[in-house]
Amino acid sequence: MKRAHLLICVVTSLLFASGSARGQEEWVVSSAHAQCLFEHLDVYSSSAQNILMIVLSACPETDTSKALASLTQNSAVPGIALAAADGTGVDDVIVYTHEELTCLAKLAVDLSGPTSRLPKKPSC
Repeated sequence: MKRAHLLICVVTSLLFASGSARGQEEWVVSSAHAQCLFEHLDVYSSSAQNILMIVLSACPETDTSKALASLTQNSAVPGIALAAADGTGVDDVIVYTHEELTCLAKLAVDLSGPTSRLPKKPSC
């Protein structure tokens, strides 16, 4: 359990560092993953945590530890696709509050291409 919490802290730090360094105001995600997110917004919104770390490739898993564990390639190296780490520019782990998810649900997001852009701080 402590290992999972440590992994969550490391991933969160990487997310905020990479997002701040790039200065982006949007998550660039797979459109298929974005579609899953929108189809399961109610599941994510029902989470007891106010700040939600969403692992898109594990959608609709809301338990962060289980979602991150599903990405683990072996016991030492996580297989998390961060834009800064793999060069693809596609984010697999995103972070929203409940309020931001509510606002995100009201937005029209283009899911027609291979990737979609989700605002990091959606407003209503």
